Amino acid sequence: MGAMHSASNPYSPGAGRRPFELAGRTALINDFDLLISRAAAGRTDRGIVLHGLHGVGKTVLLTEFRRRAEEAGFLVVSLEGRDAEGGPKAVRAKLARGLLQAGRKASSRAKTPALAAALGTIASLPPACR
Repeated sequence: MGAMHSASNPYSPGAGRRPFELAGRTALINDFDLLISRAAAGRTDRGIVLHGLHGVGKTVLLTEFRRRAEEAGFLVVSLEGRDAEGGPKAVRAKLARGLLQAGRKASSRAKTPALAAALGTIASLPPACR
């Protein structure tokens, strides 16, 4: 058995860096695509929870999920909620800011009355909430 040449090895470690191939992740990606389809049709479904040790590809999958959701026309907000960062009030404020930013980005591409109304609602929240 010969050693694999490092230039052709699909494994390239690095935090959050997308590897050449998302090997073994097809089922999870298909599950997420189903969630997107159901959400687009107004149907609820259970979410997906990613878990695992450091370096198994959770961040890479989240980045792929984000890309797929944005391609499907969804507003996407990345948010890390940690107890040490001010609790629920701080998380709500981060979420509101993220929604405003994502909404402004989306409205530059295709502004709809529903999006304009949603952005107006978020923008009208008290400063402590956004």
